Amino acid sequence: MTNIFAKTVATSGVAAGRRWWMTLWWPYVWALAGVGAATLCLWMLRGDFDKGQASLLYLPVVVVCAVRLGFGPAIGAAVFSFVAWNFFFLPPYFTLLVHDYRDWLSLVIFLAAAVTTAKLASDAREQAEQARRRETEIRTLYEASQEASQEVDARRLFPLLAGQVEQLCRSPRCLMFAVADGGPGLELLVEPPADSSLTLAAITTVAEESVKKGQEFGLGPTDLWAKAIIESQLIRREDMGMVRGAYVPMLVLGRRMGVVYVAPRNDGKAFTDLDERIIRTLANHAAVALARRQLSEQAAQADALREADALKDRILSLASHEMRTPLAAIKAAATGLLQADAEYADADRRDALGSIAKEVDRLANLVANMLDLSRLEAGSWKPQRDWCDVAEVVGTALDRLDESASARVEVRAADGLPLVRADYTQLALALTNLLTNAVKYGPEDGVIVVDVAKHGDRIEIAVRDFGEGIQRGDEARVFERFYRSPRHRASTIHGTGLGLSLVQAIVTAHGGDIIARNAEPGAVFTVSLPVD
Repeated sequence: MTNIFAKTVATSGVAAGRRWWMTLWWPYVWALAGVGAATLCLWMLRGDFDKGQASLLYLPVVVVCAVRLGFGPAIGAAVFSFVAWNFFFLPPYFTLLVHDYRDWLSLVIFLAAAVTTAKLASDAREQAEQARRRETEIRTLYEASQEASQEVDARRLFPLLAGQVEQLCRSPRCLMFAVADGGPGLELLVEPPADSSLTLAAITTVAEESVKKGQEFGLGPTDLWAKAIIESQLIRREDMGMVRGAYVPMLVLGRRMGVVYVAPRNDGKAFTDLDERIIRTLANHAAVALARRQLSEQAAQADALREADALKDRILSLASHEMRTPLAAIKAAATGLLQADAEYADADRRDALGSIAKEVDRLANLVANMLDLSRLEAGSWKPQRDWCDVAEVVGTALDRLDESASARVEVRAADGLPLVRADYTQLALALTNLLTNAVKYGPEDGVIVVDVAKHGDRIEIAVRDFGEGIQRGDEARVFERFYRSPRHRASTIHGTGLGLSLVQAIVTAHGGDIIARNAEPGAVFTVSLPVD
């Protein structure tokens, strides 16, 4: 497998070797060319200039070299000018000999003035360069701070910070690792190259050591950290090329959050002071982002715990309220049947037993709804889809109602309805709950109408009752868990507020929608399922 980081280091080293001559000598070549151009101009105009005035044209060349090329090339230009002036314009000509002591004095004064001018100009150039570097650093850190504060999604923030490090430090790769929660090892925050698994393993080994010790590797004298890594037997000497670079731990209040790895510069040079400040500062930004992510996760967990605690209280309140009535009825009927001296007619005995059976069914339905809803929301009861005839599903739901209730239901199904892919059991349960809800809240002897039709690429099942309808503003809230409108809470109609929540969860799991609206009179619940 290709060792991309070692390859990058080797390639940059070869390229740096090829550019070494150009980097070192080209400024002096330009300085010599400038002196040569000035000498040519003076030679062409030598009849119009005195020999002492020649230095006036060489000094601007020295100043330009100091400003554009640096102090060393400027000194070179001063020396070249000294030699050229002596060789071409001071007698005896075309030799380096000087007979007149005044010419020697002029040469020495010129050289001193040229060196002084070069020093002043190069100092001004260096100060301007430092100012530009400081401006670049401040602008970079400001932009990084802005992005870190504005970017909420950590999946985008860490690649952004890594990209800034790569661009500003001229590095081919920046990786960020976070200390894994609940165990050893590091979590990679930035996607690595696809063909760098071998190198990544070696880099991760050094990164783990950096986090473990809370110590920087690779900034400052390179040979010191390399020697420490080899002596600790983390990496073999021949594998050091794979792990070259800077490793900076992310620290927040002394807590080790992770580590930033920066590959060596593309030009093969060591990291500058500006590079080191940028790497450390952006590592601090990444550490703050990691701490913020952990705090967000902890806050989310706390919210979930509070919600679970509130849900538990509501379930206990519901269970104590809704179970009290059927349990009291069961207790009364059973106590009457158990009395030894009680005389019951067969009809009374059947009524008592029927009451017990009815209340037991009510309790069983309550428990089943609670269990089914929790299983759906937890994802442990996923739909097992197969081709279903919606009309047959409606028929199954009708069979689950008692005889008097099913007799009130009128089903109107369109001809030629296509099959739908759905979980037959879940869909039948949802329709049963809708029909039970319509029977409960409709007139005692009123009709329940079920319309099944195809509209576009969806099949719609509309269940309508002719009761009081939905209280205005509650059309969406009726699907909330445990919600019952004040009007129904004050009535004698028992309910848990779970049936419609379960219906919505089942329909949503099938990629469908359910809406509730008033029909005046009554209410209509419409289930819309996609046709595959």
